[in-house]
Amino acid sequence: MNRMLNIRPDVILMGHLHENAMQPNDGVPVVNCGCLSGMDNFAIKKRLVGKPEQMVIVVTEKEPIQCMYPIHFSV
Repeated sequence: MNRMLNIRPDVILMGHLHENAMQPNDGVPVVNCGCLSGMDNFAIKKRLVGKPEQMVIVVTEKEPIQCMYPIHFSV
């Protein structure tokens, strides 16, 4: 999509994906943020697994991602 629109984002954030993760896509960091609710009826029906978690991302003017802190909640 970056190439189609001729736009290169600094970072792509995606949420509610049931697990924290980060991986580059065409040189752009893609951050998946977890789901605060963890397992719910939707996740069970889709056979998804995961515990409640979120990601805190610190950004600066110089760096799109300076650091990331995964937050895990107990159920």
